[in-house]
Amino acid sequence: MNRLTKRQLVRRTILWVMFLTFPIVQMYLSPATPFLGAMKGVLTGSVLLFGTLFLSALFFGRAYCGWLCPVAGYQEVCSDISNKPVSTLRFDFIKFLVWGIMIALFVIFSVKAGGITTVNPLHSTTRGISMDKPGKLLVYYGVLIPIFLMSVFIGRRSFCHHLCWMSPFLIAGRSIRNLVNWPSLQLEKTAQQCPPDCEICNQICTMSLDVKGMLSAGKLEHPECVLCGACVDSCPENILKFDFGRSGALGNRTVERCSAVQAEREIVCH
Repeated sequence: MNRLTKRQLVRRTILWVMFLTFPIVQMYLSPATPFLGAMKGVLTGSVLLFGTLFLSALFFGRAYCGWLCPVAGYQEVCSDISNKPVSTLRFDFIKFLVWGIMIALFVIFSVKAGGITTVNPLHSTTRGISMDKPGKLLVYYGVLIPIFLMSVFIGRRSFCHHLCWMSPFLIAGRSIRNLVNWPSLQLEKTAQQCPPDCEICNQICTMSLDVKGMLSAGKLEHPECVLCGACVDSCPENILKFDFGRSGALGNRTVERCSAVQAEREIVCH
């Protein structure tokens, strides 16, 4: 299924546009900017962004990764060159290690600086522009080249899986939502049954997840799901849909309701 649906065309267009802004916003996404600012007692724009991502995940999960992230846009451009799925997710822990180091350095340098005394969203930029000097282009391409190599040789969105220091903020927010189970954006299964010989959802998943297995288990929640909707829009049976409601880690309510209705009918018939 190579033809993009209208929603997926809109999504990819947004991601491509966001990627074009990468030279402007790179320092806001950098793992170094928070502790570089902390060394001077400054709360930077990157810290504000990471905090916003955490809060957004409480209601929209990792939709930022699927719809707005400039680096995700770049990786989807790379997927047009090589679209092989990531073969293993066992190294996903590396991004949490990077995330932990980033937070630890921020705390250490903040303490050494005597605490955070200033808020400057534009810190490490020139009037908000990240790549404002020729020398910074080395940093820019020093980021793009490894991401490209990972996408081509390890699999699509490999950087998201293995190295992205922003995704743990989103995963943490989503985990809290799943624990409390308040309404938020999620995938939901309809009443239709999944054909046993169809695996289009697995093939199309931008994060190389076993969507069919998740459907069979009746649990469509996964920490690596970016809610891009590719599986929703590619399903020929319309088995998947977006929903803003409760469920998440507590199980798929639709499956439970359908099972309950079926059980009631069997009781009545007997």
